[in-house]
Amino acid sequence: MGWKTRGLIADLTVQRVLLMSEREQMFFRQGNIATVARGSGSMLPSDMFNHRYLQSAYRKGFRNGGWRRLSLEDKGLFRCALWVAEVRGRLANMRLMVQVAGILMKLLATFKAQITRVGRATAERIMASLQKSGVEKYAPQVLEWFKDRKFITYLGVLATNDPRM
Repeated sequence: MGWKTRGLIADLTVQRVLLMSEREQMFFRQGNIATVARGSGSMLPSDMFNHRYLQSAYRKGFRNGGWRRLSLEDKGLFRCALWVAEVRGRLANMRLMVQVAGILMKLLATFKAQITRVGRATAERIMASLQKSGVEKYAPQVLEWFKDRKFITYLGVLATNDPRM
């Protein structure tokens, strides 16, 4: 396994951890087995490509509507990977694992995660412009708003419903 591939798998794992709830992140950091048994998606990268996890992600994608958002090529590749994992127990080819990880990110993405991602990007952009103008000198409380989860969700809903997008 090359260093570029390891870095890509690590980046995808970091993105997956960022999409988890705070409780799931706590279990992930502790390496708790309960999250793996529950099938929440916070598994280690080596366990992420076994048949059991891919099958649960397939079902969850049907339930949350993620399967409909996938392209025909992604659906075909994922079903082939699911078959390979069923026959061999887990995926071993690194190139296939990287492609399936990208599909899993799309498949398991929820509307709430999308709102949080858009809200966080909007908050960072606004906070950078406010820091340039020196707002922390006369209103330091404003910068605390950008760390509040409810405010980030509010910004995400506003940005998602913006007709200019």
